[in-house]
Amino acid sequence: MSGILTGLGSKSGVIEPLTPKIWINFDGTGTPNIRRSRNVSSISDNGVGYYTINFVGTHPDNYVASGLLWNDDENATSIRVLGVLATSLTIQTMNDSVRSDEVVVMVQISY
Repeated sequence: MSGILTGLGSKSGVIEPLTPKIWINFDGTGTPNIRRSRNVSSISDNGVGYYTINFVGTHPDNYVASGLLWNDDENATSIRVLGVLATSLTIQTMNDSVRSDEVVVMVQISY
């Protein structure tokens, strides 16, 4: 059965799925361009590799955010959360530890 927690000795229960309530896929180079999204009203470009994702409506501010980046080189990329609000999420994208605009930025939020 899907969603049943097993293998924990005497503990068992049902796992509640965390379906992403908010997600975005955007091009962060130049002026950010939203490719696809859900519950995102806009994205603000705050400088190189620095964005605020603005939500449609208000959401709990204790959400879980995760993200992925893609670029066309072999450098290590990372994404940092800088600010969590009920109406937005501010992130920073990095390439080899330097702030950078990335070709593909994907972020999802669950709660």
